[in-house]
Amino acid sequence: MSSERLPDTPQAVPALTFLRARLASMSGAERKIADALLRAPEEAVQMSITELADRAGVSEATVSRFCRRLKFKGYQDLRIHVARELTPPGAGSNGQTAENPVATAAAATAGLLDQTAHLIDPTALARAVTLIAGARRLACVGLGASGLAARAAAHHFLGIGMIAETHADMHVMTTSIALLTPADVVLAFSRSGSAKDVADCIRLARAGNVPTVAVTNAPRSPVAKHSDVVLHVASENYAVVGTLDSTIVQLFVLGLLVRGCASALGASAESASSRVTDVIMGKLY
Repeated sequence: MSSERLPDTPQAVPALTFLRARLASMSGAERKIADALLRAPEEAVQMSITELADRAGVSEATVSRFCRRLKFKGYQDLRIHVARELTPPGAGSNGQTAENPVATAAAATAGLLDQTAHLIDPTALARAVTLIAGARRLACVGLGASGLAARAAAHHFLGIGMIAETHADMHVMTTSIALLTPADVVLAFSRSGSAKDVADCIRLARAGNVPTVAVTNAPRSPVAKHSDVVLHVASENYAVVGTLDSTIVQLFVLGLLVRGCASALGASAESASSRVTDVIMGKLY
């Protein structure tokens, strides 16, 4: 009797089918991970590697080895494959087929903002404002879509008279963070909380006793785990790579931080804003 040949790579079949087909050949720890994914894939695909490891009762390193042994490039690659399988053909980033794409997009964005408003802990927000407003220098970190929020943060905090910076070159960014002191603050944006370069920046800051604030969808991710303050934002279902909606909710939180800091700084922020406005007005026709 001939046995059915297992698929060699996850690209050959849908990701969940690929995992089910290889269950019998998995070790005990690997089976725990696969069970966590197969039991509730809609939940699992939104988890950080830390959250999935906790759900399965294994270490993050075990999850990483599991992904590589099954010929995924890593945990994010596995998430992408599962997310694509869960999203119906023709659906938008929010998992719904749009009859009126403008109205659907507006409703999805409004929903994410409303969810974020409920997720933000007012105590954590107040602590973040206190840290940032009192910083000698503010380093804003983010990559990809989250890099847009980091650049916006540096721009708007400069506008209220703070010394703020960001760098697209992560070598320059890490060099800058290495020179910070406990009087400074690092503000990191990472939708997944799993961007290695951003996590490295947070760890470097913590090693130098520099206070850190993270804006992320994954409060138990590597970035969040090493941050002093975590501001939890909502995120689109199934999305692994950041979208414009994920940037919009980050900018919403940024607006809360900037307004809070402007209020805390009072007259100095008003004076700085006035001077900046005068300079910018000179650049307009």
